Amino acid sequence: MVESTSSTVVLGIDVGGTFTDVLAFNPHSGAIVAAYKVPSTGSNPAEGAITGVDRYLQHGGATVRAVFHGTTVGTNILIEKKGGPTALLTTDGFRDVLVLRRQARPRLYDLSPMVSPPLVDRPWSLEVNERLNHDGSVALALQAAEIDRMVAMLHDEELASVAISLLHAYANDAHERALGDAIKAAHPRLFVTLSSEVCREFREHEQPVQR
Repeated sequence: MVESTSSTVVLGIDVGGTFTDVLAFNPHSGAIVAAYKVPSTGSNPAEGAITGVDRYLQHGGATVRAVFHGTTVGTNILIEKKGGPTALLTTDGFRDVLVLRRQARPRLYDLSPMVSPPLVDRPWSLEVNERLNHDGSVALALQAAEIDRMVAMLHDEELASVAISLLHAYANDAHERALGDAIKAAHPRLFVTLSSEVCREFREHEQPVQR
């Protein structure tokens, strides 16, 4: 918990696609002490955040007790479809979950709804021969040969990242970690993301309908 005194402030940083905002507020009174807006640095968002913090340190007098930050950079990339070529590794039989969504449509009886394009091209939506039960117990073990097969399929030099999202990984992340470790070792240039690290919650997540 942040100590609340009149001589301390808390910094809140919001890294956006165009600007990075830094707010200093007094945790005792809730009053905003200072606010700074600096250009975001797309190649390294941390640089813009540090610039904003330096701006406060140059002009502010109160001691900084804590720093909190958030960003819309990832959200903007998804909305604008500006991410690099990505492969999706998912449990056998579930490659189309993100494409099918949940039939959420603004007009229920419209047979031709406009939907956003898939985030992953179908050829790069790969199925892994493994299966976990809802409690994390192993229904079908992930074999070393299957890991090698997945690693071999990710040879394309145009790929930038790999998302691994296996069924029930929220309850047991062993299969995701095994795949992730093998891919990182074989393809160190690829950015590898595990669903169990990003959001360890059950249920499937659809893409919004394009209105």
